[in-house]
Amino acid sequence: TLKDANGKTHELYKLTDKAAIVLAMQGVGCPIVLKMTPDIKAVAAKYAAKNVEFLMVNSNPQDTPEMIAAEAKDFEQTIPILKDADQKVGKQLGAKRTAEMYVIQPKTWQVLYHGPIDDRLSYGQEKAVATKHYLSNALDEVLAGKPVTEEWTQANGCLINFS
Repeated sequence: TLKDANGKTHELYKLTDKAAIVLAMQGVGCPIVLKMTPDIKAVAAKYAAKNVEFLMVNSNPQDTPEMIAAEAKDFEQTIPILKDADQKVGKQLGAKRTAEMYVIQPKTWQVLYHGPIDDRLSYGQEKAVATKHYLSNALDEVLAGKPVTEEWTQANGCLINFS
């Protein structure tokens, strides 16, 4: 159970009716997360009608709910950003960086995909258009009842400050 930046409580275990859950690691001020905001909003909109739930998780101890809410407002982020204050969710997932995506099968709680949304953003370079759509490919395979062919890809993002 985590609260979002607006104080609303979210429980993953209440989402067992979803076809998949996507958790995106977020961090205030991370340039890769900020630049991927339009991309994640577009993917979330594409899969909303397909019963896929999108949530963002902030495990950085220095990021307060007020900071998270302010940045979400500035970047018109409508996906709930959950504050992982004790860092248990981030640690359980094995998260290392912001901008990491996790596709979770809510019937088994198995992580089916872990990696970036796509190949558009990396350290020091930015493509105008992505050529590899890792998250969308994984979701398409999950929704088709197929195994995910690319379960893990290195994600670029800011380091999460685990205590």
